[in-house]
Amino acid sequence: VKHVRPRPPPVEDGWDASLRLGDAVDLRFDGGWWEMELVRLEEAAGGAPRRYTIKSVHFDVQHCVTAGQLRPPHAWSAEGAAGGAWVLRAPPQVHMLDGVPRVVEEEQGGRSKRRRKDEQRGQPADKAAHFGVGTKRRGADGRMWEVSMTE
Repeated sequence: VKHVRPRPPPVEDGWDASLRLGDAVDLRFDGGWWEMELVRLEEAAGGAPRRYTIKSVHFDVQHCVTAGQLRPPHAWSAEGAAGGAWVLRAPPQVHMLDGVPRVVEEEQGGRSKRRRKDEQRGQPADKAAHFGVGTKRRGADGRMWEVSMTE
């Protein structure tokens, strides 16, 4: 039973009131919790719930949801007392940097092309070792890359 960990802490009422653009959140979707980044807030009007536009940290996916589908961004850390503890993930800074979208306009042959400010050409910025074999990621060059095992 050494690989079993406790449930994350319960979500407190109103936890989402302090969310800012670029914050990390977890989305309940398709039977699991997904690491996401907050990219837009839509304030409630006429009693409607506040809406959050979030983008996946690992995939090219975006959702517009209410707080009921979100939770604080918990991650299990094996360090600490009693063999580990739940900690909050830092803002991922994949789509936003200090609350500002990470895109710039770039002129190429008379056309504008949007790209991330820190974008490098070629493979994805994250190391392949951070993902399981078979994971597909969009590289800085716009092509899809797949994690594979080599010896």
